[in-house]
Amino acid sequence: MKQIPILESKRLIFRPFNLADAAEVQRLAGDRAIADTTLHIPHPYPDGVAAEWISRHPDTFDKGHGVTFAVTRKSDGAFVGAISAMGMTPGHQAELGYWIGKPYWKQGYCTEAGQALLRYAFGELGLIRVHACHISRNPASGRVMQKLGMRYEGHRRQHVQKWGNPEDVELYGILKQDAGIAEKQPQQLSKTIKRLLLIPGLFFLGCVIAGLYGALHDQISYSISPEYYTQLKFYQFNVPTQLHNRLGAAAVGWRATWWMGILIGAFVIPTGLIVRREWKDCFSLTLKSFVIVTLTAFVIGFGALGISFFTIHAGAIPSWACSDDVVDKVNFARVGTMHNFSYLGGLIGIATGIAYLIIKRKSKQ
Repeated sequence: MKQIPILESKRLIFRPFNLADAAEVQRLAGDRAIADTTLHIPHPYPDGVAAEWISRHPDTFDKGHGVTFAVTRKSDGAFVGAISAMGMTPGHQAELGYWIGKPYWKQGYCTEAGQALLRYAFGELGLIRVHACHISRNPASGRVMQKLGMRYEGHRRQHVQKWGNPEDVELYGILKQDAGIAEKQPQQLSKTIKRLLLIPGLFFLGCVIAGLYGALHDQISYSISPEYYTQLKFYQFNVPTQLHNRLGAAAVGWRATWWMGILIGAFVIPTGLIVRREWKDCFSLTLKSFVIVTLTAFVIGFGALGISFFTIHAGAIPSWACSDDVVDKVNFARVGTMHNFSYLGGLIGIATGIAYLIIKRKSKQ
């Protein structure tokens, strides 16, 4: 009799079921949330059904009708669900089926398991097509199929019954040629190149976003206190006299903040690469994180400006703003306060951006 193999992915091991798994299958699959959107799992889950189901796996595999794997976690061996290639026609096709226990949802296990099974189906099993379907009111399963590269193939109205109620289903399928199994190495090389180009690209965008923020930020500052520039910033940044105007203020803002893009990127970009391995997802999330950093700096900086209108007045001017060359010391001090808190906001924004990326990782399907 042929033996069901053991497969591996980055975080998971796929092994044959054994009768010792029956109690855990009953516990996880017996959750109503699992049974509600799968066609063949009963609820309540009767005693003995799991053992009977497991006992059929070796014969099914030996006859070439299908294969079912227990999905377990590498880190601790925890059983998290099941994945199958069912109704198999050797050399042709099979139907993909899966379920993941509710405690393990939103960790990407379903997608990772599906990728492993497709590699096995198109490789060792020699299939050329894998298809799958899901109940229409379970779009999360459809998103998994889309992530696996499966194409939408149609909609069947009231095609199945669940607990006596007719249900619509959505159909998906993928061919070996679409999965690119034969071109796996070139595709992997292409992805690696894109990820390598992604890093300098994100650093560049980060510097542009930070620089533009500084330029716009200093336009507002210049409107409140031109003296902050004519008496201080233009000289700090060696701005030519002919540019002692709004254009010069924009140049000061750009030069004062563009480098923050490098600092932000040094923290945010590595986090983004860890959170999302696909370069498109990584680019999108990391760019959003840059925006979060910028908005946080804006809110804190301009929040401090707003508060300064109540705390800084003619009778309460900080000593650093008391130069004899400054006429409007109050607004000079207010703008200086805003600038200081904007830098603080940037640092807080970095922490916020990283937290956003980590939250997105935890909520990954």
